[in-house]
Amino acid sequence: MNKNITEQEVLDLVDKSFSEKGCVDIVGLADSMGITVYSADLSHEKTAFLEKKINGVSITVNGNHSKERQRFSIAHEIGHYILHPRQILVTGKVGREDPSCSLSTKEEQQADLFAAKLLMPEKYVKQYFSSRNITEKQFITDDEPIKEAAKKFNVSVVAMIVRMRDLGYHVAYL
Repeated sequence: MNKNITEQEVLDLVDKSFSEKGCVDIVGLADSMGITVYSADLSHEKTAFLEKKINGVSITVNGNHSKERQRFSIAHEIGHYILHPRQILVTGKVGREDPSCSLSTKEEQQADLFAAKLLMPEKYVKQYFSSRNITEKQFITDDEPIKEAAKKFNVSVVAMIVRMRDLGYHVAYL
C-alpha cells in the first residue's frame, strides 16, 4: 500500500485528468496509484470493496451497476484507501456490505464526500455552471442543466444534485 500519497496529490492528479479529458478517468487514476480495478458479477446490493492482496491493492466493483455508479464506487474505495489506511492494514479488506470489514457511518460519509470531490471537483463544477450563467445564488428548478452536468462529469443526476447542494447551489427537489 502506498502510504505516501495524500488527498492533495490525488486532487492534483484530478486536475491533470480534467485538463486533458474533461472528466476523471477513475480507473486510470486508480492504476496510477497502484490500485488494480476489477469488475465482477456481484449481487445487486453489493457495490464495491477494497482489498489488500499479496501483490498490491485492488478494488472490485459490481459490473451489474450503471457506469456512473461504478465510477462513484471506485472513487469511494479510493477514498478509503487515502483516508482510512489503518482499516485496510487491520482486516485486509474494506466493504460496506461485510460486517467483518465495514467502517463507521462517519468513515463511509467521509469516503462518499471524497468520491464526490474526486469526480466533481468544486473548481470544475463552478466553472461549468458559471459558463451557463448559473450561480449559487439562484434557485435552480430546471433539471436540464443538471442532467447535462451529470453527463459531462459522468455521474448520476442524484450525485450531481448532492454535490451542487454541498457547494451551496440552491437546487429544487427535482
